[in-house]
Amino acid sequence: MTYKFDYLVYIGRFQPFHLAHMQTIKIALQQSHFVILALGSAQNERNTKNPFLASEREQMILSNFSAADQKRIKFVHVIDVYNDAKWVELVKSLVNGVVLDHDKIGLIGHF
Repeated sequence: MTYKFDYLVYIGRFQPFHLAHMQTIKIALQQSHFVILALGSAQNERNTKNPFLASEREQMILSNFSAADQKRIKFVHVIDVYNDAKWVELVKSLVNGVVLDHDKIGLIGHF
């Protein structure tokens, strides 16, 4: 199968993971070889706004997909930085740690 992208990046907290998130990932899997989910608020402590750890969210998300699709979903953990420029650089750095130098990378979102 020929894909439009090598990687599509989908950024979110996914707390909770819901049907719109799942549909967006399914669309991304149709358009790219791999999907990178950038899990926001990935710091280690739980709170009311972020009740699930990043590792727990990974398992919740993967449980909705076939074994073949699970192999195509990659994760990066993005901690809260509270500075837009630093956050953008952090996300780029984390994504670059997953992809190869000459891959075609896109960004996907719910809308």
